[in-house]
Amino acid sequence: MYIEAWIGGEEIASPTVKWGDSETALHGKIDRVDARDDGECGKLFYIVDYKTNKSAGLALKDVYSGKKLQLYLYMEAIAEGKGWTPVGVFYLPLGDDFERKERDSRLCYHGNVLASDEEAARIDPHFGAEGGECVLPSPSRDKEGALKPPTFLRAEELREIGEYAKSLAGAGAADIADGVIEPRSLNGACDYCDYASICAWANVRVVACPSVGVADFAADCAAPRRRMVAEAQKEEVEE
Repeated sequence: MYIEAWIGGEEIASPTVKWGDSETALHGKIDRVDARDDGECGKLFYIVDYKTNKSAGLALKDVYSGKKLQLYLYMEAIAEGKGWTPVGVFYLPLGDDFERKERDSRLCYHGNVLASDEEAARIDPHFGAEGGECVLPSPSRDKEGALKPPTFLRAEELREIGEYAKSLAGAGAADIADGVIEPRSLNGACDYCDYASICAWANVRVVACPSVGVADFAADCAAPRRRMVAEAQKEEVEE
């Protein structure tokens, strides 16, 4: 449906995030959007963002911490601006492994998808088949055989995470407006920084993201990163 589509352009309206009594519009560019008509439900869509980092993933704790809000903010822009229903958000890491390793490596989406075998098979007909040909994540099922989190989510759970992403983006805008500049790096971030050896803040006031579940996004939407803040305060008291 879209390739390199601008959020805030002619195709997709900018969503707004609120911070205090103010609000701001979000802008960006989506690599790819696939969509299909679904009768009375209108259009169903999913997003693909290409990454050169072959380890690109979309763990729930990375979304909760704010490390990876991009795809869910894109999702909300389309869901709100176009009135379409999301069924998936994916990163597609690309590299030269496909040439070097040939059959040992394959294209594979990393992200979240609707917990529906029918919709998954529409995205990729190889879903659930043997042989490793499917681009979707390997199915994870409960005892009854139903697809389950953290990869496979219900429709309302996808939107709850999207609302959380907007709330956290608004909180970030509020911090910027208030002049909050003290570094608080995510646990392990300094290990990959080229300037850690000369930075006075390297490995100082580090915050960690505890394990989170799907339900935590709806519960903490009004106070994003609440669990991280509580954990950081606990450590400061102990120190």
